Amino acid sequence: MNRRSFLMTASAFSLTAGCAEKKSATVDPDALVRDALDELYQLRVELFPEFATSEGASLNASQWNAADNGAFNLLMSSTSDVAENIAGLSGEEISFSSEISRQVLLYDAGVMRGDAAYLDHRYVFSHMYGKHTELPTFLINTHKVDSEGDLESYMVRLENLGRQLDQYRERTAAAAVRGIRPPQFLYDRVIDSCRDFIAGAPFSEAERVNPLFQDAMSKLRKLKLGQEKRLSYETRIRRAFMDGIRPSYDRLIDYLAEDKKLASNEAGVWRLPDGEAYYRQRLRARTTTDMSPQEIHDLGLAEVARLRKEVEAVMDEVGFEGAVTAFFEAVRNDPRFYLPDTEEGREKYRQMAEDYVAGIYETIETEFFRKPSIPLEVRRVEPFREKSAGKAFYSRGAPDGARPGIFYVNTITTDDLPTYMLEGRSYHEGVPGHHFQIAAAQQLTDLPKYRRVARYTAYSEGWALYAERLAREMGFYRDPYSNFGRIARELWRATRLVTDTGIHAFRWSRRKAIDYLLENSPHPEGACAAAVDRYCAMPGQATAYSIGMLKILELRARARATLGDRYDQREFHDAVIGSGPLPLAILEQVVLRFIERRTG
Repeated sequence: MNRRSFLMTASAFSLTAGCAEKKSATVDPDALVRDALDELYQLRVELFPEFATSEGASLNASQWNAADNGAFNLLMSSTSDVAENIAGLSGEEISFSSEISRQVLLYDAGVMRGDAAYLDHRYVFSHMYGKHTELPTFLINTHKVDSEGDLESYMVRLENLGRQLDQYRERTAAAAVRGIRPPQFLYDRVIDSCRDFIAGAPFSEAERVNPLFQDAMSKLRKLKLGQEKRLSYETRIRRAFMDGIRPSYDRLIDYLAEDKKLASNEAGVWRLPDGEAYYRQRLRARTTTDMSPQEIHDLGLAEVARLRKEVEAVMDEVGFEGAVTAFFEAVRNDPRFYLPDTEEGREKYRQMAEDYVAGIYETIETEFFRKPSIPLEVRRVEPFREKSAGKAFYSRGAPDGARPGIFYVNTITTDDLPTYMLEGRSYHEGVPGHHFQIAAAQQLTDLPKYRRVARYTAYSEGWALYAERLAREMGFYRDPYSNFGRIARELWRATRLVTDTGIHAFRWSRRKAIDYLLENSPHPEGACAAAVDRYCAMPGQATAYSIGMLKILELRARARATLGDRYDQREFHDAVIGSGPLPLAILEQVVLRFIERRTG
């Protein structure tokens, strides 16, 4: 598909919208809306090869995404064209589902236009989602090899990985010329990750094997190839690592070490060119609201006060006397909440997470009609990205279930992993949180794919935080300390509202943000410092969790109050996750429609 076909589609929409009173009987506005979203989805598949692979498409399977902004700009322009031409359609002309699609498209077009001015403000080599770890992880977990054709595509990507990394480095250097750099204190974490990645075989004789090299050899050996062909591929793999990948990582390490000398230790993005406007745009995109930094900050302070009272209730339950901060200190240092920092302890932590997910899955029908069929696996984060990755995160599976969803736990050390936090973490990342919601969306075949794969942080993270609370309502967290862990995790999200805005809008120092987290959470200082570094690397992202959860709770309270005895929580959940990911204002319309239909 090219831009010309999109303009033709836009022209059809223009005709429909402009001639609503006398449109032909053969023109189906619902079909036009769906076709527009399908074409935009297909354009995304064609413009972003990595997205295509993640969706199970074979198109451009040997290519990486373009390292520049050209693909984004084309997608933005096409989205804006189509959105502009369907803006005139009304709810009287199209179905409710099409109206939601129309509003989603208008919303997305607006956010993309807002983002366009700040594409280079985002740190390409963040310790959270940097390209130095994303590219290898993509080849390991997403690029499947089931045939020699798949292998050849994989090989071309592998052989071009070094060149791709160089292009991202060059983009980073161009942004640095404009004064766009991460805070100085973030550089070493990226440099360390790069050094970890190029340690071991095939780069040295050490026992440790580079995980991507190991994966490449494993993918090769699973295919039934003749010896001569297999040896030829092995030679290509080794050459890709030694002649392409290793030199590119060395160049990146050298560049970052030099650029670090020019970076500032100021934590917030307010120091970047037009940084205050950039942060406001990040808040709009992440929260899907128009809340100001001050409003978000004030909400966080109120939520922290509310949740500290819930902590006090747990303190009474377990018979602890003293201040909340003293309780935090007590559980922070209590050895019974930590597994041994050994291989056995780390594997036990992973197994406990798996057990929590399996346990709640057995009773999930009490709260949900939908039960997605995409499998879920609980895995430990690969060694090469343990130092930079978060404590836990989710990676979506393939829509057809060929690739499972993955709930990752980072077990680099159990010293920062109190077991009383693990139950809530498992419900958040697994079931009924991220995996449950995302897998359900992937299998909503009555919706355009465009809406199934949409990502709105406030919706997805709000749902996952809501899922933690829902599990309590379902009878889980039977141990009071595990319930404290749930409250502490919700409190942690509330402190993010305060610290994220504090750093980026009110110019807090890194130290001030760390101290605030220590005062208002049981996390040890290392975890608080890591959290602050995350907020510095991804401005605005951390504010979405509480805002999304509070909106879902508000909508649930409204549904309960209006429907009374007719309220069925399974129906409410079906309304929330049955329309795919949505901006919060559009989600509200979906829930209000659900309430209206149940009262009609």
